[in-house]
Amino acid sequence: MKNERYKLILLCWEEGQTTPIHGHGGENCWVYFVDGQFSETIYNMEDKMKVLEENEMLSGAGSYTTDSSRLHSIKNETQGRGMTL
Repeated sequence: MKNERYKLILLCWEEGQTTPIHGHGGENCWVYFVDGQFSETIYNMEDKMKVLEENEMLSGAGSYTTDSSRLHSIKNETQGRGMTL
């Protein structure tokens, strides 16, 4: 579902699936962890190999990022499929 103000995407993650280190093209990004256990790694903007923090994200947790604040990567740590919104 999307309109001119937002895009809503339900993602199904396979066990161990990980995103590359990325930003969001100048857009704000909220992630709601619907089902499963995930890890979110936050990276330095100037040196994306430098890890700033690592967070465990369980079902019901949320995360917010902007390109001006950080780069990140998300990994499904669930034994099976996980879902984010």
